[in-house]
Amino acid sequence: MRTRRGTSLVETLVGGVLVAVILGVVAGVCNEYANVVRYSGKRDQAVVALQSALDRVRGELAEATAVQMPTAGEPSASQLTIQRVDPNHASRLPATPSSATTSWNPYAAPYMLTVRFALAGRRLQRHVTFPGGAQDVQVLAEDVESFLVTRLSGTLYRIQVVLEEDRVSRAVSTMGRLRVGL
Repeated sequence: MRTRRGTSLVETLVGGVLVAVILGVVAGVCNEYANVVRYSGKRDQAVVALQSALDRVRGELAEATAVQMPTAGEPSASQLTIQRVDPNHASRLPATPSSATTSWNPYAAPYMLTVRFALAGRRLQRHVTFPGGAQDVQVLAEDVESFLVTRLSGTLYRIQVVLEEDRVSRAVSTMGRLRVGL
């Protein structure tokens, strides 16, 4: 009887092909996993930025002294325009409490900011007009499909933003209440 040592050429080729197929499948799975992680990371960043923008809008609405848009007769609008006190305008406060006169008004026009949240293209922007007329614009979120503010009741508003991600729309909304009504 002859004993065999080693493998034949055919066995080696079959083993090599099997190893190549297995490595190809593993590489394909790893590539798909990397794509999913990259896509979900991008999506998560967009949602976090959007949530941060909504928190900013809700916070400014809570500090508002008046809402100019949407108006009382118009339940919904594609922008939100508010008046609020300029926190950097320290001269609005009297030097001492006793120096405040009955005509003193901390909500007088020279102490107020106008803040408008609206879409510009696919960007949610915050426009600030300062008492002297100077303006500042900040981009709060990208890839925004729509921005809608709805007055639910007296001082309660719903703010809804729709984010588009790879042809799929995702709505995120929050409620905000106007704290100071003049």
